Amino acid sequence: PYLMKKRAPDIMWEDLNRFFGGIYKIKGVIEKKDIQCLALKKIGKIDNLLSTSSTSEISSKDSMLIYKKQPFSHFYNAVISIYRNENLPIVDKTGITSDISITFPSNVDISKFNECLRKYGLGLIKETCKVNMLVIEQTK
Repeated sequence: PYLMKKRAPDIMWEDLNRFFGGIYKIKGVIEKKDIQCLALKKIGKIDNLLSTSSTSEISSKDSMLIYKKQPFSHFYNAVISIYRNENLPIVDKTGITSDISITFPSNVDISKFNECLRKYGLGLIKETCKVNMLVIEQTK
């Protein structure tokens, strides 16, 4: 039912714990853990990043993605997708919520990508972050 939509994740979580707890004597919990990550942070002025475009557009040319007047979250999600095979998770620590315009490569290693970010006042910095992690525990 529609009224239960907000509770759906909690109901599924309870069902999974009930099922796996009964068969394998385990349960899953979400805990904040300190782990090494790549933090996407402001490292300088972001004037070049903030959108002045009047039209919204996403396009590509020569292995470069071009975002004009896009929510920062779209860019962040693209970065996560492009670098999903990296050993470290990418965490947004910019605090940016406005629309941005940015052109960035979609097929370079992370160090070359970081060079591109510097032009926009951003950087991927290796640091310890508190991240929600799924922890599997043995039950009695």
